[in-house]
Amino acid sequence: MDDDRKRWLQICAKAVAKFDEQIIVAVLDELLTDNKANPFWPTPQDIFEACKKKESRWQADTFVKFGLLSTQRWSPSEVRDMRRNAGIAPAAFELATLRRHINDNLERMLRLFRDGYRDDCHPIITMAEEVFAAIPRAAFPENAHERIVAARGKYAAAVQREANDSAANRARHLEACGIEIPKPEVRDERHH
Repeated sequence: MDDDRKRWLQICAKAVAKFDEQIIVAVLDELLTDNKANPFWPTPQDIFEACKKKESRWQADTFVKFGLLSTQRWSPSEVRDMRRNAGIAPAAFELATLRRHINDNLERMLRLFRDGYRDDCHPIITMAEEVFAAIPRAAFPENAHERIVAARGKYAAAVQREANDSAANRARHLEACGIEIPKPEVRDERHH
């Protein structure tokens, strides 16, 4: 290999060093068939930008697939596209992304919930049970799963309490207004 190619490879290696190997391989595979700079080699900047875009896409895909994506910063059509394409990131990348996300955000997500910011708490605390159950156990750092399950239980209890309080308040209001609340009819199945 001549000196120019060696230098080019060293610069490329430095440009993509922060990315997961799976991203680099996927990008280089794509550049073999879809190189915008053709007939020239892609620049290290081209490869870096493609890796950055791929990483962002795979992370969003992972968060969509496992119910962790806050859809506030995306348009409805972008969210629909992400959900339709969910599952394109390799499983090992998904697992590493989930583990890093949970590890980096665990204390913050639990603190927000504990401090009463239930409307702003992390989706992992408020998501449906079947969605939470789909997150691989290996994605949770040590003790994180148990701590999150405890917070989820407290969240569910608080939501149920609010629903009960709201129903009781409605009943008291109707009663105060003189509106009778119909009692549910009890059917005796023995005589039918």
